[in-house]
Amino acid sequence: KVYYNAILYAGIEPFVCLFHWDFPQALEDEYGGFMPHRSCHHDPPVVKDFVDYADFCFRTYGDRVKHWITICGPWSYAYSGYGVGTFAPGRGYSLSENQQLLEMSTLPNGEVGEIGIILQQMWPIPYSQSKEDQGAAQRAKDFMLGWFMEPLIFGDYPKSMKALVGRRLPKFTPQESRMIKGTYDFIALNYYTANYSVNAPDHSHGKPHVARDSQVKSL
Repeated sequence: KVYYNAILYAGIEPFVCLFHWDFPQALEDEYGGFMPHRSCHHDPPVVKDFVDYADFCFRTYGDRVKHWITICGPWSYAYSGYGVGTFAPGRGYSLSENQQLLEMSTLPNGEVGEIGIILQQMWPIPYSQSKEDQGAAQRAKDFMLGWFMEPLIFGDYPKSMKALVGRRLPKFTPQESRMIKGTYDFIALNYYTANYSVNAPDHSHGKPHVARDSQVKSL
């Protein structure tokens, strides 16, 4: 309490992030974290646990914190944690496990203040003026920022994702689309660097892979 009073006295408005990839190991062991679970037909256990956790934080700190962030960098957590396995929990791509990457359920926004999310983008620049590379730059935005931003704005994934990922990409029901659309008070953006985007059609003829879905090579 002394700490919060000090930063408020200094004129600093706290923005508290609820989740920055530090998932409790006990829950990871119990039901596999964010993965779909065989015991449920719809929302996995992580959804209820996250809502309970957020509700506790809101009730405990809501008198001092008026700006809340649900997740920092969902792209990194999904892609690197569950797609290529370089981040925790280190689940390298498995077709049988990762066909249904999960979207977090929306959280209630009552009297606790404003709720937002931190998204990210390595800004893509077309490597050349060719139509192919310009399209690649747009897909690079769709597959990083658009993956999470467009459902929040339009209630659905980017068209390029739906076209290239196909049936492996989960589909929003009309009810889910209405539920998630517009459910934010603010959007924060992590911006790191710029990359050149080169059109890179996938000619591997192997199993689909999250790293190849966008058909973009970044330089």
